[in-house]
Amino acid sequence: MIESVKVQSFIKQLGQYDAAILNFKTKYNYLPGDSPFHSPAGDGDGKVETTGTNSGAVVHTALTFDYETANFWIHLQQDGFLADKYPTFSTDASSGIRTGINIPEFIGDRDNTGIHIYLNYSLRNNPWYLIGYYDSTTGPRHDNAGGIQGALKASTAFAIDTKIDDGIARTSSVASYAGYIFSSMNSSCYDTSGGSPYSYDLSDDDVKCTLAIIIGRAATNNKID
Repeated sequence: MIESVKVQSFIKQLGQYDAAILNFKTKYNYLPGDSPFHSPAGDGDGKVETTGTNSGAVVHTALTFDYETANFWIHLQQDGFLADKYPTFSTDASSGIRTGINIPEFIGDRDNTGIHIYLNYSLRNNPWYLIGYYDSTTGPRHDNAGGIQGALKASTAFAIDTKIDDGIARTSSVASYAGYIFSSMNSSCYDTSGGSPYSYDLSDDDVKCTLAIIIGRAATNNKID
C-alpha cells in the first residue's frame, strides 16, 4: 500500500510538471528554456539545447547542464508556472547539479532525488525528464564530469513504467537510463539475460534506477514538442 501511494504521488507530481510545461508552451509557443521572451533568453528554435547540441555537436546531454537546459526550470519560475517552493534556480552547476538549487526535487526512494532535462540526440525538440540522484558531490557537472546515481528501486521504476507506459525497461516513453550509474550502486536497473526487450531487474531491492520519461507522458499520455 505504501509503495502504491508513492507511485501515485510520483505520477501526480510528474503530471503537474507536464501541465505547467504544456501551459507555458500554449501561452508562448515555446518550451521553457527555449523561450526568447524570458531571461536568460533561449534562441526560439523549437529545441531545448545545451551549448554543444546548439552548435551541432553530439554530446552526452544527460551529463550537461548549461544554456537552455540550465534555464528550463528558471523560465517556468519566472512566469509563475512552477510552485513557489524554491528561490530562483541557479545555472551554476560547476560543483555538481544540486537538487533544490539547480533543479526541482522529486519523489524518489532516497533524498536528493531531482528532475533534470535530458535530450535525445536525434529528437532534440522532444526533451525528457531525467529523474535521478543529484547532489553537490556526485555530479553530473556542467563540464560532463561525474555521473548519475540511481534514485529509485527497480520495483518502483517498474510500477511507474507500468502505470504510464508499457512496463518494459528499455522501450517507448519511459525507460531505465542506461549510462553513468556509479559502480557503488547496482550496475544495472534492468535484466539483460533474457535478451531485448529488457525487463526491470526485480531480484533485489537496491536503489539503482534512473528513469528517463518523455515530457507530457503523465499529463497527456503523449509527448510535448
